[in-house]
Amino acid sequence: MFKDELSGGQQTQPLIDIYTYEFADLKEYNRFIKNCKNLIRSSWEYSVWTRFIKSIKNLCQFTKESTFALTVDIHHHPFSLENIVKIVCDKQLSTKGRTTTFDIAKEVMELHYKNKVGYVLMIKSLHEKFHNGYLNIPIELVSGDWKYLEENYTVPDDIAKVVEKYKAVTLENCPRLKWDGDYIIYDE
Repeated sequence: MFKDELSGGQQTQPLIDIYTYEFADLKEYNRFIKNCKNLIRSSWEYSVWTRFIKSIKNLCQFTKESTFALTVDIHHHPFSLENIVKIVCDKQLSTKGRTTTFDIAKEVMELHYKNKVGYVLMIKSLHEKFHNGYLNIPIELVSGDWKYLEENYTVPDDIAKVVEKYKAVTLENCPRLKWDGDYIIYDE
């Protein structure tokens, strides 16, 4: 509905603006970020990207099991998808002064298609293990140009601290993991 239509006028001035300029509070910001993530994950473009990555990599980077034999997830690392969305949102607000969920989704997907995000393919159970705090991911296993975000975007301090922690995990110092040249072996 338009303002002038409500008043019977001829002009078509929007009653509300599609763009977001600022957020009332942190709760509103987090809800906006969540909506952006949902839009990205449910998009056709994201589905195409995940199928492409699984088809060219087609192995869990830990166990070397096939994406055809098991459920293999794509885990964003060292920047989570949520953190990528926050970084892009903050950039758009600071440079353009406004943004929409669609603008953010487009830029985030462009980063994916240009291979400017870090990711690791892992079987579903290992992915769960990571998110439950029982698995470290050596930075050497991360595919994609994950450094691009650090070099080309402003990364907030809270996100930078998490990324620094993840970057410190290597094949040499990763507890419970050994690398035999081809496979990751667990030291149980």
